[in-house]
Amino acid sequence: MHYKFQITNSRGTISKYFTHSKRLFLKKLRTIKFVEDGLKVFIRVNYGDDSHNEGEYETEIDVWNAVNAFMQEGKQQ
Repeated sequence: MHYKFQITNSRGTISKYFTHSKRLFLKKLRTIKFVEDGLKVFIRVNYGDDSHNEGEYETEIDVWNAVNAFMQEGKQQ
């Protein structure tokens, strides 16, 4: 599996991160500070068989709900 996220705000891209490690992906996501208005996090999880999940989220709760859903789908495949 491949994990990617990109953080943007009204001025453009702030940070990008890509890894194959679930542990490092989750660790990096925990470092995001959702105090700035207009902050968006784009997440993409590739499952390796031409299937993936992706989405753009504005709140910390939405990000973690999406990550949990993406990880559950990855377990089913």
